[in-house]
Amino acid sequence: RRGQATASGSIFSEALASFEAAQPFALSATDGRLLQTLRARVYLLTDEPLKALMAAQNGLKPGDVPFRVLFSESAPNPWFTNRTIVMLPMRLAGIVKLIPEEAARIPVEEVRTLGKTVFRVSKYSNRTTPMVFASWQENELILAELELPQNVQSARARVNSVRSIYDLSPLTQLSAQGVLDERERTLFGTGLRLLDQRRNNLWPPSSGQWQYLPVSAVERSRNPNLN
Repeated sequence: RRGQATASGSIFSEALASFEAAQPFALSATDGRLLQTLRARVYLLTDEPLKALMAAQNGLKPGDVPFRVLFSESAPNPWFTNRTIVMLPMRLAGIVKLIPEEAARIPVEEVRTLGKTVFRVSKYSNRTTPMVFASWQENELILAELELPQNVQSARARVNSVRSIYDLSPLTQLSAQGVLDERERTLFGTGLRLLDQRRNNLWPPSSGQWQYLPVSAVERSRNPNLN
């Protein structure tokens, strides 16, 4: 809805104000916990750990139903419609190759094109597949990240509770980078990776110039190879 770029600080402030305005409409305990998880997310991004911790401690709990974004044929899931023009980094595909069990969290598929193998997101099966916007798994990982410096055992238990959902073996050790890895894999395909890269100054290594080829919406809609 915006016609020009907006500073992230303004967006975060607007989000917090929206959560406050939504509070009277949180008719169930789960709704209230959802708002707290969303607050915790924003406070994590704005580097306010104490506020993030307080919000997450009252956020979604294991077993709570996730909040999903719904799509339709007229307003399709962009992760699905863009799956043919956005290639995954080989690093993520390499994780699945090395640890096949991670396919439960990182659904990818191989595609042969022009004699080369590339990988694309297969998390969303069609145009109307919902996307999880907030979940208790994210909340547990927020708590794990914030607790880790003082309480490694509690942080590891939270991470392992998330891993158990995907039938992954529990971790015996956990580092700060390990928590970020768990976030990347658990929250794969939800749009949070870029935010984590920004707040932690984690950018993929590169050499030379970054180049791109814009593909217009008209071309995407007319080209059967991009369907």
